Amino acid sequence: MFRGISLPSLLLWASANLEVWVLNTRSDVPVWAGYLIFGLFLVALAFTLVQVWTYRERPL
Repeated sequence: MFRGISLPSLLLWASANLEVWVLNTRSDVPVWAGYLIFGLFLVALAFTLVQVWTYRERPL
């Protein structure tokens, strides 16, 4: 349906899973690392939303 958003979607999925895994399995992770991973999640989400909102059907 939405061609061309596979990479940002993959980054979004990977960063969200990494954040959950790090926060659930490690208690010695510094707070800034959690914010960094969450920031990557937000950047990937922003790229995905921009590509969805600006998606145009292209002729074959």
